[in-house]
Amino acid sequence: MNPNIGTRPEQLVEDLARRSELEQLVARVSRSFVGIAPGELGTVIDRTLEQIGAFVAADRSYLFQFDAPSATMANTHEWCADGIEPQQHILQDLPLAIFPYTLAVLATEPYIDTPLVDELPDAAAAEKAILKEQGIQSVLLVRLCQRSGELVGFLGFDAVRAVRPWRTEDIQLLTVISDLVAAALEHDALLLRLSESEGRQRATLEALPDVLVVLDVQGRILEFSAPEGMALPAAARRPVGVNIWRVMDREDRASARAAVSLLDEGHLFGEFGFALGEGRSRYHYEGRLTRHGEDRFLAVVRDVTSRHHAETALRELALELTSAEEVQRRDLALQLHDGIGQELTAVNLRLQALQRRTGQDEPELAQAIGILQDTMRKTQDLTFDLSPTVLYELGLGPALAGLARRYSSAEGPAIEVDISGGSPALPTDAAVLLFRIARELLANAVKHAQAGRIALRLAMLRGAVQMTVADDGRGMSDDPRHLTQAGHSGGFGLFSIRQRIEPLGGRMEIATGRGTMVTITLPLDEQSLNRSRSETA
Repeated sequence: MNPNIGTRPEQLVEDLARRSELEQLVARVSRSFVGIAPGELGTVIDRTLEQIGAFVAADRSYLFQFDAPSATMANTHEWCADGIEPQQHILQDLPLAIFPYTLAVLATEPYIDTPLVDELPDAAAAEKAILKEQGIQSVLLVRLCQRSGELVGFLGFDAVRAVRPWRTEDIQLLTVISDLVAAALEHDALLLRLSESEGRQRATLEALPDVLVVLDVQGRILEFSAPEGMALPAAARRPVGVNIWRVMDREDRASARAAVSLLDEGHLFGEFGFALGEGRSRYHYEGRLTRHGEDRFLAVVRDVTSRHHAETALRELALELTSAEEVQRRDLALQLHDGIGQELTAVNLRLQALQRRTGQDEPELAQAIGILQDTMRKTQDLTFDLSPTVLYELGLGPALAGLARRYSSAEGPAIEVDISGGSPALPTDAAVLLFRIARELLANAVKHAQAGRIALRLAMLRGAVQMTVADDGRGMSDDPRHLTQAGHSGGFGLFSIRQRIEPLGGRMEIATGRGTMVTITLPLDEQSLNRSRSETA
């Protein structure tokens, strides 16, 4: 049956005209929600409420939005016809719990059509009281839902001056507008979260002291981002297009290639270090490399120049400390040798002369001579421990051989000394430090390990010297407190050894099981080696 049968021609024309106006309004409102710039959505919603409110002849149109964390809702936008008092200012932070009827219906139905507020059911007593207080006679609420189906608010349209029914086409129009507003609000919230996330990421990157570099597989810089105000060497001031591998030193390139190899083996990160510039303008960096797509790398690079200078100063201070201690030891050894040692020798000669003159067997005199000679041996041992002359006159190799002979005995372990390439010409401070470490390790092996054999090896590596002391004794306890045990009257101790060599860039490795092997690796700069070679030439 044709719904227009029985309709007056004038009414039909009026209905068709209103339908055309409604379609134009929907098209116009829909276009207004396209391409909204950030911050303009509120203005678009206000204008939409005015256009729709005027079209459906409402006295008031508004938007309520829910805040899930606080379980409240607020009237965020409102339009009022002339002569209608605004209510937005009193409709803020309302608990959702006081509107159970509205929430229950909108959870399952797209709208609540209330032509007469007085006829609301008892379940809507709270809503009814608020509406009547505002003088509202008829109301239409249309829900706003996100794409997930979550209820996030509603559009409302009030009739204040008179009771009025809401047309079916008006309800359809408001449902369409509700979908537009809901989608726009969700999109705006997403843009806000994205903007906040980008802002946080930008602030984080700007706060980090790191340089971010995107490289291709050949090492060419594709993207470069450095903190503002960061000092950079000349090679890094216009870095895009520069091949970073080519501006590195040979050793640094090897470090970078090793990092790439780790990635090729399936590791998530590869670390490398490098330096750029010359002299006082030389900068030191540490980098962490990871994959950034199939044919790119992302490097996070940190300027460690200040730390490098601090470590260099610490190494120099440690060397100065070792040198100062050695000067004191040599002075004390000299006093023992030239003072007490010579006096003891003189007393020994006189006692022996006295023994020869008497021609008699004096037990007490013989006992005194024996005690004196034992004291002389101990004084000589102490002088050697304080400052072995052979170390300064012949070098570390012969000094280690002499040390091994001192700790060997008929009942004790056999000690094998292997000096690769003869006695290396080492800087004095390094030779002294290694000698004292060797003495500590040999003493521990002889006194505590119950070893049958001990091997002491010294070898020159590229840019470093390495010393190993290995025994076949009972091994070392896993208790970390063992590292602090001195095991020798000198009180050096394994812990002290580590503390002495780490500031110099050295490292100590301990392998224990059936026996113990301690490996000391001490780096040597080429300048110190050259100076040492020239001194021994």
